Amino acid sequence: MSQPKHVRLVGGLLLSMIIPSMAFGLYLLGVLLGVFGAPRLLVPGRSIRLQQRLYSRRVHGVLLLAGAAALWIFSSQP
Repeated sequence: MSQPKHVRLVGGLLLSMIIPSMAFGLYLLGVLLGVFGAPRLLVPGRSIRLQQRLYSRRVHGVLLLAGAAALWIFSSQP
């Protein structure tokens, strides 16, 4: 994920996931996908530099897994 082409691809993928999340009524997930996907698509270089300055790739992976687990837990609540 250190190449702008790959970061842009992920940004587009995140933005494309907004429509299905809204269709299933997961509005918070849709907003979060937009917030995290737009910068990756529009300014991938800045996104790469920011991530490299803030934390290592291992920490980034742990944060992604924790976020996914939290979304799964909150989305399965009645």
